[in-house]
Amino acid sequence: MFADDLILIMKGSLIEINYHVEKIFKMIRDFGMNPNKDKTKKTTNPKEILYLGIWLDKQTHLKFNLDKVKTNFKKLINILQQKKFTNGLKIHFFKAVLHSQLLYGLEIFDLTQKDFNAIDVWINKKITKFLLINPHSPRLIYKTEAKIDTARITIYKRRFKLIQKLKILDFNQIVDNLKFREQKFENINWQNNTLKELEIELEKYRIKQLENSPSWKVHKYLRIISIQNNINKQQRYLKWKGSTSILKLRNFTNYLNRYSYVMNKDKSKFCKLCKKSKNLDIIEDLDHFLWNCPAYENNRRIWISELKKINISNILNNNNIINIIIKKDSIYLLSLVGNRLIFESLLKFLNKNLGIRANKRD
Repeated sequence: MFADDLILIMKGSLIEINYHVEKIFKMIRDFGMNPNKDKTKKTTNPKEILYLGIWLDKQTHLKFNLDKVKTNFKKLINILQQKKFTNGLKIHFFKAVLHSQLLYGLEIFDLTQKDFNAIDVWINKKITKFLLINPHSPRLIYKTEAKIDTARITIYKRRFKLIQKLKILDFNQIVDNLKFREQKFENINWQNNTLKELEIELEKYRIKQLENSPSWKVHKYLRIISIQNNINKQQRYLKWKGSTSILKLRNFTNYLNRYSYVMNKDKSKFCKLCKKSKNLDIIEDLDHFLWNCPAYENNRRIWISELKKINISNILNNNNIINIIIKKDSIYLLSLVGNRLIFESLLKFLNKNLGIRANKRD
């Protein structure tokens, strides 16, 4: 049994800490592997040990990961805030450097919901700086856009892969010690045979989260995602320059008075251009800004003529761009920004209107 345990550890397939840590410490004592160089002193049982970058103690390892990531975050944030980096590249840095460091090795521990919450709190506080979006944006929206799972989901997916490998190696006894902590509200079948089956389960879970959110912004956003039918992927447009402006439109935390008024950033929810020119109290929301405000009519005419030339038959079912324009369907339009031509056309229209808005509103 001792030889089997040693081979397993050497292979790097780390196992459930509560059950096996005493065996590891016993091996250290029996084979003189204690780092204490003074051989005259009595060998003691260490409180924790570092192996393959993992402290074999849950609390020590969690603190070790978080301290390392906090240090690296300070170094990265100054670089990533430069304008030349797209949101897609910032997300890539976050996932590759910080997110992976923060969650490294945690799949072997028996983590509680409190542990998962502690990790997610740090992620939620810092991710807005990478995406450079309004912190009032519901987390469900920008985490879905960037395809950033909760710590629980990410760690469980890693544990799922580890269990599959251990089953192939016929380590069923260890698999029994890597059980998932089921949550009553999740209904995720972690006993799936393949990762693809698990991804289908997770997609249903993510949609359910969006549906159960009390935020009207999330409900509108769910319509966008439902049209796109790609909740399981990072949004392509985030890789392009200017994606922050479109991202703000899609998560309804932009500069328009309808949304800034709710966040106490503006005294009125009405369009100041319509009030100034025609003395009308019209709510400045997304539909008004894109389709109806007379201040942008010249730009809108050019923009719509450009839209009509774009062929989107390959990404729409039983619909076309003319119908979207006739219906003035802002939600449907925002679901199509993954098309490069629509993205660039909307961004150009948006920037022109913001210039007019800045010059005329005061």
